[in-house]
Amino acid sequence: MLSGALSKHRLQDLANAETVRKKLKESINKVVQKYGEIRVYQARLQIEADERDEKEVVNMRLKRKEKVWRKNYVAVMKQLKRQSYYILE
Repeated sequence: MLSGALSKHRLQDLANAETVRKKLKESINKVVQKYGEIRVYQARLQIEADERDEKEVVNMRLKRKEKVWRKNYVAVMKQLKRQSYYILE
């Protein structure tokens, strides 16, 4: 009697697992764009590419600002060296 109940529970668990697997499989290829179908994995790849491009643009902007600040820093350091040289004499 106990083995019969255990086997029924095992079958029920297997059936539940199968339905979960089917739902997961269906959701993997889900369409996320209305016009011109695009799949979830394609959308994720596009998002990653957009984020990489955005980071590259930010880095370009920072490098451009860095040139100006470096130029100012070099000028200030030269001036300080000159002043310190005159003080030491």
